[in-house]
Amino acid sequence: MKKTLLSLIPAFTLVLTLGLFTHTVSAQERQAPKAVWTLDGKTLNDFECFLDGGVKKEDVFKLEDGILKVGGTPFGWLAPKDLKLRNFVLTAEICYPTDDPNVNSGFFLRMTDGEDRPTPAFLPPCIECQLQTQNMGHLFGFHGHTLIGAAERYDYRPRSVDGEKVRAELHRVKNVKNAQKPGKEWNKMVIICHEDSIFVLLNGQPVNWVCNASNIEGKFAFQSEGGEIWFRNVKIFTKK
Repeated sequence: MKKTLLSLIPAFTLVLTLGLFTHTVSAQERQAPKAVWTLDGKTLNDFECFLDGGVKKEDVFKLEDGILKVGGTPFGWLAPKDLKLRNFVLTAEICYPTDDPNVNSGFFLRMTDGEDRPTPAFLPPCIECQLQTQNMGHLFGFHGHTLIGAAERYDYRPRSVDGEKVRAELHRVKNVKNAQKPGKEWNKMVIICHEDSIFVLLNGQPVNWVCNASNIEGKFAFQSEGGEIWFRNVKIFTKK
């Protein structure tokens, strides 16, 4: 019995911590409506972009009525200019407007992009919060970015090259549950990056947490990866 109770302590502590974080986010939204960054523009002028094949960002990313609509092809990303973050809280609503089961996307966190991009170029060095349908909340560390989690949810893949096919090095920690809403409903996600820890909540439920995450300042970006996905009410808060 003692062993069983002791085994529950870390989980209880985690749930309590996540509850406090959730309360903090809600308080911030009520008391401090001015976030450090908000998706509220009508043009893409304040964004930088990388897309395979040199495609124009306007052909893949569109802002309509406060919603960022991402076409999904070709692969790449869209990042707010001059925004670099290390510790922050991200809140966002996400929707899949089609019935395509293979829709894939993600939030790039602490991204360290440069001119000498590693291959595949559309996948920069970063920590990614996965938004692939049915897998929302998986966390990845690409191209040297690290993170670890519970042994049963963590795996590592080294970089490999097979002809023209390149698979990036990655650390992966899978989510603990699928809390995604069905169909074309909007999903609410909260991501908390604090020092070397990252927490993810989806629709009010804790779905992932990691430690030993690369604790550096970097860009934030929306990913284009294979299917249409929409974003709205995206806000980023930092401690002042």
